Amino acid sequence: MHSRKKKRLWGRLAGIQEGLARDSSHRVVVLETRLRKELDLVLKQEEEEEDIYSRS
Repeated sequence: MHSRKKKRLWGRLAGIQEGLARDSSHRVVVLETRLRKELDLVLKQEEEEEDIYSRS
């Protein structure tokens, strides 16, 4: 579940990085910040799930 979402977020962030290289509009910067926060949440959830499974 998380891997598909994580892959999508990484792809979107890569596209944003390309866009920022051409033009750093405020809207793109805000979108990048939002996506990075979302990715951080997904990564944290994955880490917590791995901790739970490793204790079992």
